[in-house]
Amino acid sequence: MESGKWLALVAMLLFAAGGVVASQTSGTSQTKAKESATTSKTATTVHHEMGTVSSVTSNELVLDHTWKGKAEKTKFTLDSDTKEEGNVAQDDHVTVYYHMEKGERVATELKAMAAKPATETKKS
Repeated sequence: MESGKWLALVAMLLFAAGGVVASQTSGTSQTKAKESATTSKTATTVHHEMGTVSSVTSNELVLDHTWKGKAEKTKFTLDSDTKEEGNVAQDDHVTVYYHMEKGERVATELKAMAAKPATETKKS
């Protein structure tokens, strides 16, 4: 009978220890979930827009594009962190990657598209 008591005592101790470990693990995953939610709220969302450059200066780019069948102009703020792939000039077709900051579209990257060569018409 003595060994039965010891077995019961060992089983109870293991059960209690398992509960403590489980509660510590659960608390850790809840903390990580809260940290993840906080991080995702502060992460910036990057958008993109394609169109033709209407005007460009050192701190601003205006893009002509079509949205839901309507032509419109969109202004982007350029700063020292804006990356430029290719030479961006007026009338160039570009893709602008941007994020919203204080109600303004701040360009993070500009990609100029290669101009299509003029097609020649063949004369017979």
